[in-house]
This record gives sequence, structure tokens and C-alpha cells, in this order.
Amino acid sequence: YVIGQANGEWIANYAIKNKMVNDSQAGLLIMTMDTVSSCVPRAQGEMDKFTEVANSFPKSRIFKADYDGTTDKGNQVSAATFTAHPEIKKWLVTGANEEGTIGAVRALETAGLDKNACVVGLGGYMAKDEFKTPKGSAMKAAAYFSSESVGRESVTVLLSAIAGKTPKMETAVDAVIVTPENYKQVMGKYAE
Repeated sequence: YVIGQANGEWIANYAIKNKMVNDSQAGLLIMTMDTVSSCVPRAQGEMDKFTEVANSFPKSRIFKADYDGTTDKGNQVSAATFTAHPEIKKWLVTGANEEGTIGAVRALETAGLDKNACVVGLGGYMAKDEFKTPKGSAMKAAAYFSSESVGRESVTVLLSAIAGKTPKMETAVDAVIVTPENYKQVMGKYAE
């Protein structure tokens, strides 16, 4: 949920800064993975924070598309959504994982909608390659969480259980939004 909130807040602020909230040609696509229990709260966090921050963005211009976590399926459901809504020319896209959002970037490019789009990934591990493209990318940011922090939290839970303590049933790691301007500094060796 926390990681989703980071994405939702960033993309809401992007929409506000770029005057997309009251632009009838702007729409938000939240890519969901409703069959993956860890991804459901991510999408909910994205929706909750986006609608809190950009609270006058019309709900009628917020769309959801479910996919299976792959780039290919992310591309398919995004393309179908873009095709079904020709009135939307400026897309904001966020999703449950990085692969799906990369699929959305490719769908935007194919549809010729990438120049006025903003995609926010989740993970940073594929977004970093988009940030390196000389021509630019619709991928403008990603919620980065390091594998080290995920591993560290996992080991803490495991050690707690081994010690006979009842571990927390849920552990959330913080996310830092990375952009083409800061990803090398934030991600360090993982930016390569």
C-alpha cells in the first residue's frame, strides 16, 4: 500500500503541475493485478493517494485494467484501454509492477500517445533503462525499493520467528521516487 501511495502522490502532483486535472483530454490508467495478493494494496494505494491529492480529477477519467504481471499482457490491456478511449490524448499510467508499466510505455508509443504521457513504474529496475534512452520515454518516474531493504526486512521477520517471537504479519518497505534526474544517486550500483 505504501509503495502505491508513493506512486499515486507523485503522479497526482505531476497532473497538477502540468494542468492535467481539469483537462478533458487527460486520463489516468491504474494497471491492477487483482489475483496477486501483494499487488492489490499497491493499486489501492495508488488510487487512494491520487484521488486525495488531485481531488478534483474526475472519476469518469480514471480507468483500471487488470493484467498478469507480464510486459506483454500489460501492453495488451493498456493498448485496449487507449483504443477504447480515443477522447483521452494525455495518459497518466501507474501499475502494480514495473513489467506492466513498460508494456504501457510500448503501447503508448505504438498509439503515438507517448509524447504527452506520464508513466510511473514500480520497482525502478526497468525504468532505469527507459531513463537512459536519448530520445526520452513516457516513463517519467518509478517507485524504487531496494532489494537489500526487502531482504533485510525478510531476515528480521525470519529471525524473530526462529527466536520464538510472533513476527509482524505485514511489513512494508519504503519507496523513493526515482526520475531521470536522480535515479543514479538514489539507486547507486543498481542504476547500472
